[in-house]
Amino acid sequence: MPEIFKLPEHVANQIAAGEVVQRPASVVKELLENAVDAGSTSITLVIKESGKELISVIDNGVGIDQDQLELAFERHATSKIRSAEDLFTLSTKGFRGEALASIAAIAQVSCKSRVQGSEEAFEYTNHGGQSYDIKEVVAEVGTTISVKHLFFNIPARRNFLKSNSVELKHCIDEFQRVALIHTDIHWKMYSDDQVLFDLPSSNLLQRIGHVFGSKYPERVVPIKEATEVVKISGYVQKPEFAKKSRQEQFFFVNGRYVRHSYLHKAVIKAYEGLLNNDYQPGYFIFLEVNPSMVDVNIHPTKTEIKLVDEFEIFTLLQATVRHGLGQFRVNATIDFDLNPDYQVDYRSEQSYSPNRMPKVQVDPSFNPFVSVDANDALGFSQLVVETEAEQTTFSDDFKGDTISFESSHSPIQLDTKYLVIARDTKLVLIDQYRAHQRVIYEQLLAAMTVEVSNSQQWLFSEEIELNPSERNQFSQIEDQLRDLGFAMSLTDHQLTLSGGPEFLDTPNALKLFKELLNLSQDKHSLESFSTAELSARILSRNMAIRSGVKLSPEQMRKLLEDLNLCKEREWSPDQKLIFRLIDVQEIARKF
Repeated sequence: MPEIFKLPEHVANQIAAGEVVQRPASVVKELLENAVDAGSTSITLVIKESGKELISVIDNGVGIDQDQLELAFERHATSKIRSAEDLFTLSTKGFRGEALASIAAIAQVSCKSRVQGSEEAFEYTNHGGQSYDIKEVVAEVGTTISVKHLFFNIPARRNFLKSNSVELKHCIDEFQRVALIHTDIHWKMYSDDQVLFDLPSSNLLQRIGHVFGSKYPERVVPIKEATEVVKISGYVQKPEFAKKSRQEQFFFVNGRYVRHSYLHKAVIKAYEGLLNNDYQPGYFIFLEVNPSMVDVNIHPTKTEIKLVDEFEIFTLLQATVRHGLGQFRVNATIDFDLNPDYQVDYRSEQSYSPNRMPKVQVDPSFNPFVSVDANDALGFSQLVVETEAEQTTFSDDFKGDTISFESSHSPIQLDTKYLVIARDTKLVLIDQYRAHQRVIYEQLLAAMTVEVSNSQQWLFSEEIELNPSERNQFSQIEDQLRDLGFAMSLTDHQLTLSGGPEFLDTPNALKLFKELLNLSQDKHSLESFSTAELSARILSRNMAIRSGVKLSPEQMRKLLEDLNLCKEREWSPDQKLIFRLIDVQEIARKF
């Protein structure tokens, strides 16, 4: 049996660091929360190379005494709790005593601090778990912690970090989460000597506007409810401003940012009937519960929690959000003064049909214990009563590359939604919207990929306000947008669009630009599709003939001819079936 021995302290710290410090944003989160716990009224975050080279947090809090500096970097050293029972009365962000030790194990850390009422400041340095002597320095009241060369002693881990723009986005996300809940603190964030945020102390609605743009407060409505179980407050977004990403969704429980899929479902359920498919509302929801009824000690990141009264909170949250939306006339209203002439009496003689007993055919001479000739027995098919609800089965024995939509018979339109043509011994049912979507998609994709699109200057330029997170996302797709034909310039928080692709009018070009900007928040979309493919999919959805539009015989024939020229004829760009086949045998069975 291999010998068992205790790991050295620095090795144990590096292992623990794998849970606490996953990327630069993890360091940002831990240091900002420590600064908040120190009672600071002003906190500044400085990062370089998206945090890979430097992360520095400067606060004006209570500071750390000289004899406590080195101890603060020991594992399980904390000023937040004294016993296990204290976990259920927490009022601070941190409590585990692992963050500083984990950070120091995989980076070069220095900590300068001066306590209030003292004239002296001291600096403690730790490089990869190696401590250095504490020395006297000059510093303001408060604490400054600088983390340099993250993962310098674990190069394999450093290789797993993403691009600067991706890591910067995660750092911004962590900064926003802490800044949103602590509106009484003046926050600043610098990235490579550029000011990203300067957030003066304010109320919550003003803070939301400072973070996400000055027009954002106009897009939300307040919610508020107080019960013995939970106090709910905050803001939820109006449905018309919903996006396809979940970047603007924030839950805070007892002043701590958390992720909670069950509570998220409560909010989405409150929006039922108000949102299009795949769209997500933004929300900033603050919950206050008895600390003894919530467990935050689930994971080192402290973003996962367990609630005792989970179901009750779910129900109250759903009702509160729906009430907030309805109170500000976001929900559809019910008209109690409907004209009776427009109401249908479903019990009238014309519409009401009484229930009828089904007819069952029985062979009274049938005896299961007597051998009977199968030809004389009542066939099973005769016992089946066909109903109007019987489902039709479709034949799927055709491939998309062999099916042809040419027919000697003229197509007909069914329910202003489907086109029907006869082909050989089959009927072909075609979804007109999906078919047109496929046609437009392939035409646009061919136009955009042959060469760089020309730009068409607009008569009036359009200005779009971008918050720092959106500016970072914009930088990831800026070159592709210019290749599509967008003419634009960026100054501070303002993006000016002066032209768009020549094959689009201004409204469609502007809509395309905004949807591409929203999709840039979705990492999966950017990795799975090119910008040209995403653009063609967006435009085909918006420009295709919708269901309910009556087509002339010429329009139907033209649509089928164009579909016949497509490389892919079976599936729409959104991977939905374009047509179905019904063979003559299936039709015969109906008779």
